[in-house]
Amino acid sequence: MAEDPVEVSVTDELESLDRVRRRVTAVGFLAIAVHGVIALPLLAQYVAEDGKNPEAVLMLVLTAFAGLLTAAITRVILGRSPFSVVWLAVGLLPTAIGIYLTWWAPFTLH
Repeated sequence: MAEDPVEVSVTDELESLDRVRRRVTAVGFLAIAVHGVIALPLLAQYVAEDGKNPEAVLMLVLTAFAGLLTAAITRVILGRSPFSVVWLAVGLLPTAIGIYLTWWAPFTLH
């Protein structure tokens, strides 16, 4: 029994449409979530300059959590496993940059 070509093309189009929907949703989520992931290390640097190191450390811990969560949720939206070593490392990258900005950067935000 041969499959109907119309059914096959409709199925392919629906799969393609679902793939596009997932990608658009992931880009929209990233556009929103990255604001927090970028703002937290900058806030940590600003707070550390005022001598409030425990609060700066808290901001960097929140950066790590937000970065990992953003990477994992984006992968779930795309229909992939949230546990990928490479993408979870990318999720920790803002924390590493924040540590550098907070304690070793040659410039300040004030």
